[in-house]
Amino acid sequence: MSRAKENQLIYDILIHHLNHYQEVKKIFKIDYDSQMILLTVYSHLLFQTLNPSIEQRFSEGLEWNEMFPIIKNLPKNKKKYKVKLSLFSVSQILSIPKESVRRKVINLCKKKYLEFSTKDGLTIGDNLESTVKKIAPKDMSALIRVIKSVNQIGGIEKLKKFK
Repeated sequence: MSRAKENQLIYDILIHHLNHYQEVKKIFKIDYDSQMILLTVYSHLLFQTLNPSIEQRFSEGLEWNEMFPIIKNLPKNKKKYKVKLSLFSVSQILSIPKESVRRKVINLCKKKYLEFSTKDGLTIGDNLESTVKKIAPKDMSALIRVIKSVNQIGGIEKLKKFK
């Protein structure tokens, strides 16, 4: 693998991260820790709400923008997860002090990106979908550039050897 291709891959990965950081600040108008809290809550929701019909749709190639309608159509009782996501859990997952997580969650709830109750824990809010739809195309374009760089160095097998 040539040094130029290695450098291009590293550059594309770094640019992907930098662009994501800039877009989060611009579109969500939140700090990066708050974005990580949103991602934690969203991934928890997806993990907890997957059921056979959704899993079947995943194998059929579920589109990014199809996730929110599926989640929205789940009855409220299905959104009460087997394992609720607490502020403490988010604090542990992200290694952020619990009080910082609490303050950031309050702000995210005010913006309606999240909902929180002590009984049900954290879940996504009404404004998350529309905001995610603004950032997703830009994120996917940046990710495609990274994937193209991986292909230019010889694919995933070569990447596994890249250290």
